[in-house]
Amino acid sequence: MYLPTTIAALLAASAHASILGVNTFSSTSCQAFQENIHITQPSHNRGNFPGGRRSFQIVETDADCSLIVFEGRDNTGGKLNFGNQKNKGTCWGATDGRVYQSFDVYCA
Repeated sequence: MYLPTTIAALLAASAHASILGVNTFSSTSCQAFQENIHITQPSHNRGNFPGGRRSFQIVETDADCSLIVFEGRDNTGGKLNFGNQKNKGTCWGATDGRVYQSFDVYCA
């Protein structure tokens, strides 16, 4: 009698989708939009940007995802760790001329 209720509760709990949406820009201060990275599933997502990125803007998050951007391709070199940012709309990036070539997004 309680088994269907328990299964339904477990399915509802596991249906949670992690969300992270990040706009990337080739210039500082979130100028020169390039692309939107949109992650909706729990997983590790790594990749290289098609070109250098200098600033980032989190546009959607449920704080279950973390973001790290790297100066080198294939997640190498210096990095900027956004962690589990909740500050939607804030522009982030280096002001000292750094350019980021790759990213690592982890959603729990």
